[in-house]
Amino acid sequence: MSQKNKICTIPDDVIKKIHDDIEGNGVRIYRVCDVPDSFINKHLIHPEVLKKSTSVVAAVSGCVGDERNYIFLTTVRVDKNNEFYETDLDPIVMVSDLESNSPSPSGVIHFHGNFNGRTESTDIPVEPYYNPVKELQNEVNGSVITFEEAPDRFTNAMHYMANVYRKKIE
Repeated sequence: MSQKNKICTIPDDVIKKIHDDIEGNGVRIYRVCDVPDSFINKHLIHPEVLKKSTSVVAAVSGCVGDERNYIFLTTVRVDKNNEFYETDLDPIVMVSDLESNSPSPSGVIHFHGNFNGRTESTDIPVEPYYNPVKELQNEVNGSVITFEEAPDRFTNAMHYMANVYRKKIE
Protein backbone atom coordinates (compact mmCIF):
# COMPACT_ATOMS: atom_id res chain seq x y z
CA MET A 1 0.00 0.00 0.00
CA SER A 2 1.23 3.46 -0.76
CA GLN A 3 1.68 6.12 1.89
CA LYS A 4 -0.68 9.05 1.66
CA ASN A 5 -0.86 12.38 3.48
CA LYS A 6 -3.90 14.58 3.68
CA ILE A 7 -3.75 18.11 5.06
CA CYS A 8 -6.84 19.00 7.06
CA THR A 9 -8.13 21.92 9.08
CA ILE A 10 -8.38 21.02 12.74
CA PRO A 11 -11.14 22.76 14.70
CA ASP A 12 -9.81 24.75 17.67
CA ASP A 13 -12.15 22.92 20.05
CA VAL A 14 -10.51 19.57 19.20
CA ILE A 15 -7.08 20.84 20.21
CA LYS A 16 -8.51 22.47 23.34
CA LYS A 17 -10.30 19.27 24.34
CA ILE A 18 -7.14 17.19 23.98
CA HIS A 19 -5.15 19.73 26.03
CA ASP A 20 -7.88 19.77 28.71
CA ASP A 21 -8.14 15.97 28.86
CA ILE A 22 -4.38 15.39 29.09
CA GLU A 23 -3.37 18.46 31.15
CA GLY A 24 0.24 18.62 29.94
CA ASN A 25 2.39 16.12 28.12
CA GLY A 26 1.08 12.59 28.05
CA VAL A 27 -1.19 10.08 26.39
CA ARG A 28 -4.96 9.65 26.75
CA ILE A 29 -6.69 6.42 25.78
CA TYR A 30 -10.41 6.90 25.16
CA ARG A 31 -12.88 4.06 25.19
CA VAL A 32 -14.95 4.29 22.00
CA CYS A 33 -18.06 5.17 24.01
CA ASP A 34 -16.15 8.10 25.62
CA VAL A 35 -14.70 9.71 22.48
CA PRO A 36 -15.65 13.42 22.44
CA ASP A 37 -18.21 14.28 19.75
CA SER A 38 -15.91 17.01 18.41
CA PHE A 39 -13.40 14.33 17.31
CA ILE A 40 -15.93 12.50 15.16
CA ASN A 41 -16.53 13.75 11.63
CA LYS A 42 -15.68 12.60 8.14
CA HIS A 43 -12.58 14.84 8.03
CA LEU A 44 -11.07 13.80 11.37
CA ILE A 45 -12.17 10.48 12.88
CA HIS A 46 -14.65 9.12 10.40
CA PRO A 47 -17.70 7.59 12.12
CA GLU A 48 -17.37 4.37 10.08
CA VAL A 49 -13.72 3.97 11.13
CA LEU A 50 -14.68 4.52 14.76
CA LYS A 51 -17.15 1.61 14.53
CA LYS A 52 -14.20 -0.67 13.57
CA SER A 53 -11.91 0.59 16.35
CA THR A 54 -11.05 -0.64 19.81
CA SER A 55 -10.17 2.82 21.13
CA VAL A 56 -8.98 6.31 20.26
CA VAL A 57 -5.63 7.58 21.48
CA ALA A 58 -4.57 11.22 21.87
CA ALA A 59 -1.20 12.55 22.97
CA VAL A 60 0.50 15.89 23.56
CA SER A 61 4.24 16.45 23.56
CA GLY A 62 6.08 19.76 23.67
CA CYS A 63 9.06 20.35 21.38
CA VAL A 64 11.11 23.29 22.62
CA GLY A 65 13.24 23.39 19.45
CA ASP A 66 10.15 23.77 17.26
CA GLU A 67 8.39 26.01 19.82
CA ARG A 68 5.22 23.96 19.48
CA ASN A 69 3.20 21.20 21.02
CA TYR A 70 2.69 18.21 18.78
CA ILE A 71 -0.77 16.75 19.26
CA PHE A 72 -1.57 13.28 18.01
CA LEU A 73 -4.90 11.54 17.50
CA THR A 74 -5.51 8.05 16.15
CA THR A 75 -7.97 5.22 16.17
CA VAL A 76 -6.83 1.70 16.96
CA ARG A 77 -8.68 0.09 14.07
CA VAL A 78 -9.32 -3.65 13.79
CA ASP A 79 -8.49 -5.23 10.44
CA LYS A 80 -8.15 -8.73 9.05
CA ASN A 81 -4.86 -10.24 8.04
CA ASN A 82 -4.61 -13.69 6.52
CA GLU A 83 -4.91 -15.78 9.70
CA PHE A 84 -5.35 -13.33 12.59
CA TYR A 85 -7.03 -10.03 13.26
CA GLU A 86 -4.72 -7.07 13.73
CA THR A 87 -4.95 -3.49 14.91
CA ASP A 88 -3.76 -0.63 12.76
CA LEU A 89 -2.98 3.07 13.34
CA ASP A 90 -3.46 5.88 10.79
CA PRO A 91 -2.47 8.90 12.89
CA ILE A 92 -3.45 12.54 12.64
CA VAL A 93 -0.99 15.16 13.85
CA MET A 94 -1.75 18.77 14.71
CA VAL A 95 0.19 21.45 16.51
CA SER A 96 -0.21 24.41 18.82
CA ASP A 97 2.18 27.16 19.83
CA LEU A 98 4.11 25.98 22.89
CA GLU A 99 3.83 29.25 24.82
CA SER A 100 0.26 30.32 24.06
CA ASN A 101 -1.28 26.93 23.18
CA SER A 102 -2.94 28.67 20.22
CA PRO A 103 -3.57 26.15 17.43
CA SER A 104 -1.98 26.20 14.02
CA PRO A 105 -4.52 26.09 11.23
CA SER A 106 -3.73 22.68 9.84
CA GLY A 107 -3.01 19.09 10.64
CA VAL A 108 -1.87 16.11 8.65
CA ILE A 109 -3.49 12.68 8.46
CA HIS A 110 -1.06 10.00 7.32
CA PHE A 111 -2.30 6.69 5.94
CA HIS A 112 -0.13 3.56 5.75
CA GLY A 113 2.81 5.05 7.65
CA ASN A 114 6.05 3.22 8.26
CA PHE A 115 6.82 3.13 11.98
CA ASN A 116 7.27 0.34 14.50
CA GLY A 117 3.92 -0.66 15.96
CA ARG A 118 1.74 0.78 13.20
CA THR A 119 0.19 -2.67 12.75
CA GLU A 120 0.08 -5.28 15.50
CA SER A 121 -1.35 -8.77 15.28
CA THR A 122 -3.81 -10.07 17.83
CA ASP A 123 -4.13 -13.69 18.87
CA ILE A 124 -7.71 -13.80 17.55
CA PRO A 125 -7.99 -16.03 14.48
CA VAL A 126 -9.99 -14.81 11.50
CA GLU A 127 -13.17 -16.86 11.31
CA PRO A 128 -16.14 -16.42 9.01
CA TYR A 129 -18.98 -14.36 10.51
CA TYR A 130 -16.97 -13.32 13.56
CA ASN A 131 -16.00 -9.73 14.29
CA PRO A 132 -13.96 -9.18 17.50
CA VAL A 133 -14.36 -5.37 17.68
CA LYS A 134 -16.82 -5.35 20.63
CA GLU A 135 -14.77 -7.93 22.49
CA LEU A 136 -11.59 -5.86 22.05
CA GLN A 137 -13.40 -2.62 22.95
CA ASN A 138 -14.43 -4.18 26.26
CA GLU A 139 -10.76 -4.78 27.14
CA VAL A 140 -9.95 -1.03 26.96
CA ASN A 141 -9.86 1.05 30.11
CA GLY A 142 -9.86 4.76 29.44
CA SER A 143 -6.85 6.38 31.08
CA VAL A 144 -4.28 9.15 31.01
CA ILE A 145 -0.68 7.96 31.15
CA THR A 146 2.80 9.39 30.76
CA PHE A 147 4.92 8.83 27.66
CA GLU A 148 7.09 6.47 29.69
CA GLU A 149 4.03 4.32 30.45
CA ALA A 150 2.62 4.44 26.91
CA PRO A 151 3.01 1.49 24.56
CA ASP A 152 5.87 2.08 22.11
CA ARG A 153 3.52 2.03 19.14
CA PHE A 154 1.97 5.34 20.30
CA THR A 155 5.23 7.13 21.04
CA ASN A 156 6.67 5.85 17.75
CA ALA A 157 3.60 7.18 15.93
CA MET A 158 3.97 10.56 17.66
CA HIS A 159 7.61 10.99 16.62
CA TYR A 160 6.91 9.75 13.11
CA MET A 161 3.99 12.14 12.68
CA ALA A 162 5.96 15.12 13.98
CA ASN A 163 8.42 14.49 11.14
CA VAL A 164 5.58 14.12 8.63
CA TYR A 165 4.16 17.44 9.81
CA ARG A 166 7.50 19.20 9.50
CA LYS A 167 7.95 17.95 5.93
CA LYS A 168 4.38 18.59 4.81
CA ILE A 169 3.44 21.89 6.46
CA GLU A 170 6.65 23.86 6.94
